[in-house]
Amino acid sequence: RNFYECYRKKCRLQSPNYPGMYPRNVTCYLTLRQKTVPTCKHAMISVRQESEHKMQIRSTTLGPNKTAGAGGGGTRDLRAWTDCTSERDQLIFYDGASTDDAVLAKYCGGAWLPSIISRDSAMLVAFHSSPFSVPLRSDGATSPLRGFELEV
Repeated sequence: RNFYECYRKKCRLQSPNYPGMYPRNVTCYLTLRQKTVPTCKHAMISVRQESEHKMQIRSTTLGPNKTAGAGGGGTRDLRAWTDCTSERDQLIFYDGASTDDAVLAKYCGGAWLPSIISRDSAMLVAFHSSPFSVPLRSDGATSPLRGFELEV
């Protein structure tokens, strides 16, 4: 999905089926672009989410069919970079519109997302959900993890 000129209107990036349970074994690409840049200006794109209830992705596997969820647990800890293994659901932020561009950040859990800022007029956000297990919360709640919604 492509988003353009988010400085003019509010853009919200969401996981598939948000705020419902997102599917397993899915990769989604969300491209943000600033087409028009005024003279003597430099476009940069920023995404973030400070609301805990809007950042709920499965963050780790405890064992067969057991998962630990992110968000809703009262912790503000982030799981990023080396914590983001293939069995975890994750968001990858690229500094450009392609997976060949430099990686700005990898996020795979935690109740918030600090601002991630591109150095140019495009950013690619890739969401990968693991093929393993079901995205349920680890805190005993029966409600599924709702995925994410990012502010641009």
